[in-house]
Amino acid sequence: WNGTRTVALVMAGEFYNREALSKDGAHEAKSDEQMALDLYERLGDDFASQLNGAFIIAIWDKTRDRLLIANDRLGLYPLFYTCRSGRLIFAPEMKGILCDEA
Repeated sequence: WNGTRTVALVMAGEFYNREALSKDGAHEAKSDEQMALDLYERLGDDFASQLNGAFIIAIWDKTRDRLLIANDRLGLYPLFYTCRSGRLIFAPEMKGILCDEA
C-alpha cells in the first residue's frame, strides 16, 4: 500500500534498471515493489514504460476504482486470466487460475 492506503501493488519479478530508477527519484534501498508504486503515483499509467526487467505487476487504485495490470515488454512473466462468477481471476501461472474453487 501507499502511505494513504489508496493504492496497492503486488508484483512478481525484478527490475534490471534499479540504478537508473534510483537516480530518477527512487531511493536505492527500496524494494522493486516500492519503486514501482512510487513511479505509478508520479507518472500514472505510463509508469511501466520506465521499467526494464522481468515482471508482472497488478495495481489496485482505490481512488480511481480501477485495477491496472502490466508486464515486461517481452512477456517473461505471462498473465493468465479469466472471468468467473462475476470475478476477475489472474495469475502468472495457469495453476493459480485452476486452483480457484469458486
